[in-house]
Amino acid sequence: MSQIRTTIMSNKFPWRAVFRLAMTHGLSPEQAWRMTPGEILSLMPSRRDGADSKMSHARLADLMARYPNEAPAESGAAQ
Repeated sequence: MSQIRTTIMSNKFPWRAVFRLAMTHGLSPEQAWRMTPGEILSLMPSRRDGADSKMSHARLADLMARYPNEAPAESGAAQ
């Protein structure tokens, strides 16, 4: 179980864990203070994927195949 979930279950708010989580996602302390509970939860790894799950190369390739970047439209300018 993650440190945040463990601390929440013990009735203490996990400020240190929330700030650590925010910082690992590139958020500033000011942004971390303004996060709603829903935003905090959205940063946490999902239980379905497991706390230590990482995206594999196969999963990335699958997502890239499903959602390819569109080629930029031609501007019409002669080159």
